[in-house]
Amino acid sequence: MAIVDHSKFNKEHFVRFAAWSEIDTLVTTSELDPDIVAQIEATGTTVLLA
Repeated sequence: MAIVDHSKFNKEHFVRFAAWSEIDTLVTTSELDPDIVAQIEATGTTVLLA
């Protein structure tokens, strides 16, 4: 499980935590772009918007 707010997406980072396929569930804020949600769900990760 990963808990990440929407502001962390589409930014360059020095470290990669894991591939989406390695994360069962993502909890994030509802402001996340629906296209990004669809891309993440396509990897098999469940996305929960809070």
